[in-house]
Amino acid sequence: MHVRLMAIVSKHVLAAMFAILLASNPAQTKAQQLAQGEVQATITVSTTAAITSATCDLGINTYVTVDASTGTILSFSTDNSIAATIQGGTVSCVVTTPYYWSVPSLANSKIGISYSVNAQNPTTLVTKSTSGTFVPIPLSTTGITAFNVTTVF
Repeated sequence: MHVRLMAIVSKHVLAAMFAILLASNPAQTKAQQLAQGEVQATITVSTTAAITSATCDLGINTYVTVDASTGTILSFSTDNSIAATIQGGTVSCVVTTPYYWSVPSLANSKIGISYSVNAQNPTTLVTKSTSGTFVPIPLSTTGITAFNVTTVF
């Protein structure tokens, strides 16, 4: 009987200690939610320069408040780079960046989206680049969010 009573007491003491631990760190008590999807950009750049190679980059990021009273913030980011296709005076690419982030809340947060294209011709020492941003999307967006940009350099 004494051993069984100790096991029951130990079980409840451990549960109580765990509850105290969680209560002392509010960031750990928040339920985690998944932000997942893909951002895709179709980028077309016109140029008169003799370009021989180019890369496209699509970066995404977000900042999520964990605890407003302490100012605790989590940041998430990811990017993807691919080689661009060059035909005549056109540099083009379709770049997709997936995201899969475990966050305390999907509410009131946005995903910032930026792109860049860097092109060069090592023989003639020509380098060209362009970059920009797209309108942020809600963190809760799922599936593929597609953007298009046409520009020059």
